[in-house]
Amino acid sequence: MSERTPAGQEYIPSLEKGLAVIGLFSAETSALTLSQIASKLKLTPGSARRVLRTLETLGYLTCAENRFSLTTRVLQLGFAYLSSQPIAKVMQPVLMEMAIPLQIENRTIAALVTGSTVGQVTVAALIEDCLPVLREAADRLAQLTAVLV
Repeated sequence: MSERTPAGQEYIPSLEKGLAVIGLFSAETSALTLSQIASKLKLTPGSARRVLRTLETLGYLTCAENRFSLTTRVLQLGFAYLSSQPIAKVMQPVLMEMAIPLQIENRTIAALVTGSTVGQVTVAALIEDCLPVLREAADRLAQLTAVLV
């Protein structure tokens, strides 16, 4: 868990545990057992079980064959931040860091998967004849996001 020792009665250790559990998952670690999670976070099995069952009840985790994995509901955490910001403020750094550049006929467009569910796509393009390019971009994005669904 955290090396910080927060002071005050307004700090909620259980929230820290829940967010730490969500933070354990990655492309390399897409499913974990209760024991693995408890060990990695230095939690008792009982504490880990309560956090995992709470996250499962809230829809952030799913459990199959005693292995927990994230659901797409965790995307709502990031989208809550994005949707609370003016689009101009959010768009520039997001496109710079997370955009998928698509080179088509010597033109570049930036595509970004957004929305509350995988599959909602926003495409930002600065080109004069964009319809054929957007069709090809949409096809490519559909292929990329199909892996996520």
